[in-house]
Amino acid sequence: LDAAVLGKYRRELGRLVEFCEHQGKFYLQEISLPDLTEFRSSWETDYPSSITRQKVQERLRAFFRYALNAGFIQRNPAAAMSPIKAAQAPTLPLTDDQFNKLLSAIPEAFPDATKAARIRALIRCMRYSGLAIGDAVGLERSKIQQDATKKFTRIVTSRAKTGVDVSVPIPPDVAEELLSVANGNPRYVFWQTGKGQAQ
Repeated sequence: LDAAVLGKYRRELGRLVEFCEHQGKFYLQEISLPDLTEFRSSWETDYPSSITRQKVQERLRAFFRYALNAGFIQRNPAAAMSPIKAAQAPTLPLTDDQFNKLLSAIPEAFPDATKAARIRALIRCMRYSGLAIGDAVGLERSKIQQDATKKFTRIVTSRAKTGVDVSVPIPPDVAEELLSVANGNPRYVFWQTGKGQAQ
C-alpha cells in the first residue's frame, strides 16, 4: 500500500479505536456488528460524500477480513454490514453560455495558437459527438467519415471504457476543424508526445 492509502487506514482505524474506547471495548474480539453499525452512524459528519463512505467501509471490511485470516478474531463483524449506496448526481452538459465562455477563454489560457486550435477542436468534438475525453483524445482521423449520399459527416468509433459502438453525425464545420488540427500525426487527430513531437 502506498503512503496515501496507509494514511487513510490510520485515520479511519484511529476513529474506530476512539469509538471503541468510549464503548469500553479494547479488544478486536469484543467488536460486534451493532458496534460497527453505531460507529458508521457518525460517518455522514466525518465523510459528507457517500462515495467516500463507501470507500471507508471497504477499508474497514478489508481490515477485519485480514484480522480474521490472521487468526486475531473468530468471526468478521464487518462482513454483514449493509452496503452503502452512493448518491451520485448525474453529470449535466454545459449550457450554451458556459460552452461559449469556455471557448472564449481558450486563447488566454493557451497563448500558442496551434495548441489553442487543438484544444478548441477537442472541446467542440466532445460537445457535438458526446465522446468522453479519453475517447476524444484517441480519435483516429479515419473515424471521421463523410457520407456523400446523405451529405453529412459522422464519427464512427467505439468507447474505450464500454466497447459500445458510436456513430454520431457532427456539423460540417466541426468535422472540418477536426481534420485540420495540426499535430503532425497522420493517424490520430490529437495525440502527440509530451515534447510536442508527433507519435
